[in-house]
Amino acid sequence: MKSYLDQVLSLLNIPEDYEIRIENKRCKLPTAGVYPAQKLIVITANKPSLIRYAISELILHEVAEDEFHKLEPDYMDDSHFHPDFQMLETAWRKVLTDAIAREHD
Repeated sequence: MKSYLDQVLSLLNIPEDYEIRIENKRCKLPTAGVYPAQKLIVITANKPSLIRYAISELILHEVAEDEFHKLEPDYMDDSHFHPDFQMLETAWRKVLTDAIAREHD
């Protein structure tokens, strides 16, 4: 997990002053919390839950993309920056966020 974490931190240019801890716990979907005073982020997950999360993100993104193109069939620019696409993606991401909250609350 450490090598994956290092790769992600490098890809996303996350500030190095955060300590990131992964607590290995069996769950369907992962969750995370931040402790600002300690500059600590704790991720509660196992490998299968992280894979399910990644697949969910990708699917929901593409569902939002499909819905956007149904609303704006002639739109030719990058839809990712269009406010309507962002609204749709946010709505679909809430589905995932709600599922995570139900599991971990």
